[in-house]
Amino acid sequence: MERDRTEENVSLEEQTSPEWAPGDEPQPEDEQSEEEKKDEERTDPIMDNWAAREKGPADAQIADWKGRFGEVYLMSFDPEEQYVWRPISRLEYKNILQEAKDDAHFIEMVVQRCVLWPQIGPEILTGGKAGTVPTLHGVIMEGSNFLDPDQAVMLVRKL
Repeated sequence: MERDRTEENVSLEEQTSPEWAPGDEPQPEDEQSEEEKKDEERTDPIMDNWAAREKGPADAQIADWKGRFGEVYLMSFDPEEQYVWRPISRLEYKNILQEAKDDAHFIEMVVQRCVLWPQIGPEILTGGKAGTVPTLHGVIMEGSNFLDPDQAVMLVRKL
């Protein structure tokens, strides 16, 4: 009597032989081609708005900032309100702590020091939207490794 061919009944050779030609190995679904990755990058509205800007720093200026400060970031509240900033160094932080009159002054000094473009002047400090400067301060501090304990503990491993 002939038996059904189940996985148990298939020979080892049949189980291990590939069903595809050499070089045609299946790719995991979550791996993307370079072209797909570039398409994804192009669909980032923040970067799309940045690329379409009519004013702002030139690519050479951004490259110079990267050379001087290492890391440079873009914060975009909307297409008309974008900021290029960098992390604050430890020495700058300590100096600002000594110079600042109060917490609000400290926040403004950090933002003025670390926002590279546009220049943060009185028009933004007094006439801008109320949350702009505190939000910029928050991302600058986080980008400078000032994390709350819950965030920091997620980065700790016992050796």
